[in-house]
Amino acid sequence: LISCNPGYTRKSINVAFRTNPNDVTTRQQIYEEGGGSNGLGIYIDGGNIYGSVWNRGSNGTGSPWNNATPTSFVSGGITANTEYILTLEFDGSTTFNGQVRVYLNGASIGTLSGAGILFNHGDDIGLGDINGGSRYHNNTTAAASFDGEISEFIYCNEPGQILSAQRNRIESYLAIKYGITLDQSSPINYYNSDGDIIFNTTQAASLGGYLEY
Repeated sequence: LISCNPGYTRKSINVAFRTNPNDVTTRQQIYEEGGGSNGLGIYIDGGNIYGSVWNRGSNGTGSPWNNATPTSFVSGGITANTEYILTLEFDGSTTFNGQVRVYLNGASIGTLSGAGILFNHGDDIGLGDINGGSRYHNNTTAAASFDGEISEFIYCNEPGQILSAQRNRIESYLAIKYGITLDQSSPINYYNSDGDIIFNTTQAASLGGYLEY
């Protein structure tokens, strides 16, 4: 179950997708759950991808948070006809010490601090489209369906911990499976499911790595 629990502390989402060959300007919903009061949203708009989690209702300890107008989002630039891996991690706290972290092709594009608990958000989920309501960075309320391709969607609900090592494994898996290069502006290794490095981009070629490539 995704949205009927009285309160969530952690969620992790990974999605591999390709943008439309011509249009990353129109607002297009990749994923959303919940609605205008409590929820989570990932969408593209104006050449950027946006991700956030919010709990605007006063539902109990650890709420409300991210309840200003407009809602705060993390964003990063994207281009048309390009494959990406988007990771959104919600790592909440009853004392508002949590974070919402967003990564694109393995590289951080931003963090929202002050995250609390995500309480009941009973609207239906939407994968590739909006299904009910959601929120957006400019406080409007509508989005078109995603006009690209979603290759794979991975959802982890209430994991015991959110570990960077697990994210590295999932992103490596998606990158290798769909031929997507992880962002090497700061070298990122590729890992197998056991957590072993299988393509070392942080070590020099003279030592057997691929740093120069």
